[in-house]
Amino acid sequence: MARLVAAYFIGLIAVLICLGIGQSISLELYPPAETIEPGDTEAWAAYLANAPRGAILGILFSYVLAAFFGPALATRIGRQKHIGLFVGWTMFVFGLLSLFKTTHPTWFALASSVLILPTAWSGCRWSMTLIEKRDAPKA
Repeated sequence: MARLVAAYFIGLIAVLICLGIGQSISLELYPPAETIEPGDTEAWAAYLANAPRGAILGILFSYVLAAFFGPALATRIGRQKHIGLFVGWTMFVFGLLSLFKTTHPTWFALASSVLILPTAWSGCRWSMTLIEKRDAPKA
């Protein structure tokens, strides 16, 4: 049980690291015109409304990477697919909360909502395949 709890939290940390790195790169490539405080939802909504498509695609790409690697790592550590899927569901719920907190372009809201869970499932499946190959008897 302790292994599953640790796997869950390590998977969430991996999600946060992927999101942080991906969004930092996106903000470096497409910086806002002015400095925006992290908690200023109105300023972020105004930035997102006028942001270049590449900036928002960078954020979406960070979501996809996080949705793959966080659940994959949790599955690998926990050795059970459901713990990785739980990480994916957690990311999905917090992604929805983020969409409701700050206004995003409609295409981004739809794409991120549709991509997170299948990507998390793919990460879990990939990790389980690696586990099965490692545990398979050698011929």
